[in-house]
Amino acid sequence: MLVRAYLSHLRAAGGITNCSKQLRAVSVSGKVIPVVIQSVLSRSRCRCSGDGMNVRDWLYVRGPAEALWQVFTRGKDRRDYNIGGHNEWANLRIVD
Repeated sequence: MLVRAYLSHLRAAGGITNCSKQLRAVSVSGKVIPVVIQSVLSRSRCRCSGDGMNVRDWLYVRGPAEALWQVFTRGKDRRDYNIGGHNEWANLRIVD
């Protein structure tokens, strides 16, 4: 809301992007996909927190980077852009 107010009040150039969860080659170890990969590599049991039904839309980091470049070079001022991949998975499905 602060950015929106700034852009609107000052009629400044800029926009807002909202992005899905991102996965990269070296990811934060506490996130579900790196945890699953580490469990498989160490041949240990993989656990899912809660009921495992949390759904996320996962993107490899290159996709959002390209989308941000498109917004930067071709986007319209004071607009919102949602960056997603129609790739929604429940945590339990990822663990399975």
